[in-house]
Amino acid sequence: MASDFTFRRLSVLLIPGNEVLKSHSQLPYPYLCLSDPTKAIYLLVHICYDYIEIYSQLQKETENLLEAGMTGPFCGEGKDNLPKMVVSTKNILILWFYSNHEKSSSGFNGTWEFIDAVPYEMGTVASNICDYVIRYETKSKGHVISPTYPGVYPDNSICFYKFQGKPGQRIKLVFEDFSLFYGGDYCPFDYLRIYDGLSKESQEIGKFCGSYNSSTVIFSSTETLKMEFVTGEGRLNFAEPSMDVRADFKFERRGFNISYEFSDSFVRLDSNYILNGSEHILGTECDLRIMSYKESHGTIVSPGYPGDARGVVCHYYLDGLMDDQNLEKVKISFTNFNIPGNIPYCLLGYLVEVEDLRLNEGSGRGRYCGSINPPTIYSQMPRMVLVFNISKEIVGKFTASYQFITDYGIKGEQIEEGKCKFHYKSHMVKFGEVNSPRHPGNYPANLDCEYIFRPFHDEAVVISFSVFNVSGHDIPNCITGDYVAFYEDLGTVSRENFTLTEKYCGKALPGPYATTKLLKMVFHSDDHLGHLGFKANYRFLHKKNISASCPELDGYSGDRVIYSGGKGGTIESPGFPSKYSKLSWCDWVIRASRIENKILVEIAELNLEGIYSRGTERASCEVAVLRLYNDSNSVRPVASTCGIKKSTESSPSYLSSHNTFKITFLSSSSSLGAKGFKISWTEVHTGHSISGDCAGFQCTTNKYCISPSLKCNKEPNCGQGDNSDETAECSGFALSCDMFKLCLLFVLVLLLQTYQ
Repeated sequence: MASDFTFRRLSVLLIPGNEVLKSHSQLPYPYLCLSDPTKAIYLLVHICYDYIEIYSQLQKETENLLEAGMTGPFCGEGKDNLPKMVVSTKNILILWFYSNHEKSSSGFNGTWEFIDAVPYEMGTVASNICDYVIRYETKSKGHVISPTYPGVYPDNSICFYKFQGKPGQRIKLVFEDFSLFYGGDYCPFDYLRIYDGLSKESQEIGKFCGSYNSSTVIFSSTETLKMEFVTGEGRLNFAEPSMDVRADFKFERRGFNISYEFSDSFVRLDSNYILNGSEHILGTECDLRIMSYKESHGTIVSPGYPGDARGVVCHYYLDGLMDDQNLEKVKISFTNFNIPGNIPYCLLGYLVEVEDLRLNEGSGRGRYCGSINPPTIYSQMPRMVLVFNISKEIVGKFTASYQFITDYGIKGEQIEEGKCKFHYKSHMVKFGEVNSPRHPGNYPANLDCEYIFRPFHDEAVVISFSVFNVSGHDIPNCITGDYVAFYEDLGTVSRENFTLTEKYCGKALPGPYATTKLLKMVFHSDDHLGHLGFKANYRFLHKKNISASCPELDGYSGDRVIYSGGKGGTIESPGFPSKYSKLSWCDWVIRASRIENKILVEIAELNLEGIYSRGTERASCEVAVLRLYNDSNSVRPVASTCGIKKSTESSPSYLSSHNTFKITFLSSSSSLGAKGFKISWTEVHTGHSISGDCAGFQCTTNKYCISPSLKCNKEPNCGQGDNSDETAECSGFALSCDMFKLCLLFVLVLLLQTYQ
């Protein structure tokens, strides 16, 4: 020992009772506490100063302290770093106090008490000093506690508690008090591990650390069960700054007090209860898990069925598939039901549907009791949890069939269960949202979905997309790969004779779509990986309400047909050049004066919301779109456009296939408006005079024969790349020629005068 320390030992024999231990400021000494062998020693340390060690794991009085397990050493001020309570493992405890002779301090004081050791005698002690066997024949119910409960448990120890019942019995454990150091989710320092059997090869029910209370209940599956209690040292809370070894005692370490019961009245886990497709959840009395095997189905029953159940709470976890290719929901149909009570109270027993339940979390969506079968119920997510709760005062039972059905994550009336077909009827709902399967997740491969929209006779359905990412291999035709297509019931042959009107793929947002006819929207995916898909809004609106802003035009007839009279004209968006309004749907049909003539349409000005199509890009027209059809009977447009066309860009033109041309404009409910568009239309005369010459004006480049009245009208009438109607024989051009002649004559006169 160092020369500046003086040590003396004093052994003090403490007799049963309740006394106070006090330090001497100059004399370091041990307290040797002995008692009756049936007593354990309870020590509560209030304040520690200088150096103190506690030996609470001694097996006999003469044990070498250098080899014995020690708690401590402790020094400093305050008791935050001290164990709140120490309990000896046997009837011996030594408290060793060291004091420096050069300095005196206030020391410490604490209380001690001899306590009854009977609660620590649990069953038969095996060869190991902390290895207990608890048998049904000895005691059918009781408690098991950690070696020094409720004092701080010792470091580096291991204890076993083995339960042995008779065949047909099960074992119930209740965590009456549980406080082990929590070092993380995997309990790296101290833990209690519970096995569903007597060997380590048995299934592990759980590994526990931290704090639990009596709401934690464990059941064995058979008549045997084992608990393994292991402690370590050097504990640290990784969620907090690192501390020294004294950090061990900053945390609760009482150990555990667990009640047990052997009984054959617990739910029997036989084949009458655990039916094909069901699996008992280890550690519970009667909880079952049913996993889907792709649209599988089966039956669930109450415990003991066809007999009655009493005083049980059982959970049925039904889990549908949820992966890249599959998403399911659960359907439950009851075939027999009898739980005494009155809905909605069901005070003594009930069956409740819960969307999800993990450690008593989750909200019920329906509580059922009585003798009438509950309605068929569907989960909203892949998991459904049914809770069967019946008190000891009554008996009840049920049986039900379950079915896992494909869930496409699409709102709407499903036409056929398990099929991706949905119906949207105006008389049921006026507006809503539709999406690709599983949006906003990626849609699965090899899937076809149908969305049927049925407006009233005086209504139109308007669909506008807010998200669109559908892979396609042939943009813009979308012949192969994934796509979204619109089909209208044109009623030309029979009822619901759908005809393709538009088809979309890629990432460009389709323009809003409107029709007064029965509409079918189809989504198709091929065998490649899916993408984000689409989301769209739909509205059923009165046709007159969304056409009210459409302008009246010269030559416009009541049946919305403009008769050209052999000439031409212009069409403008509502309010042009001011902003058009939202939910505007206008259509124009232009008819040539002769059946052999055609209509030429050229976009003179374009300023709509969206992204203008340039090159191979497809226009992205989320809230407003201009559609052009080369025949009034055509169902598919030759062009759909939006965005802003620069004045320096060539104006695109389109020629009808026959003597009519149709134009439509539609803005969605999300539109903020823009300047709009101006379209020039021209009747092209294809029936020339007998000589074959154009009787009117013939365009220089495109060779179209048009009315001579269209020359020099400051509108494009000759088609894309040809402005000869505005440059040839116009007054502005003739004036410039006359001026040139006058100038030339004036110059000649000046020259003559000069020579003279």
